[in-house]
Amino acid sequence: MTPRHYKIKLLPDVALFLFEWLEQREDTDWEGVHGTHRGELAALSQLSGALDKTLPELFDPRYLELLAGARDRLAAA
Repeated sequence: MTPRHYKIKLLPDVALFLFEWLEQREDTDWEGVHGTHRGELAALSQLSGALDKTLPELFDPRYLELLAGARDRLAAA
């Protein structure tokens, strides 16, 4: 049986923030966090990978500026 894939729509600001948030935590030893299941770690890793393939902003030399703008707009919403 072929796995089913879900398509979700995210605003660009949300996608950019989520990618950065996940990347910042990638080096964290989440397996040591009480209650974290290996399946949760796999899901977060897959989400990060999917965002990585989707966001052209990651290759923009103004990445940090774009990220700051996204955070500001999300905070104001």
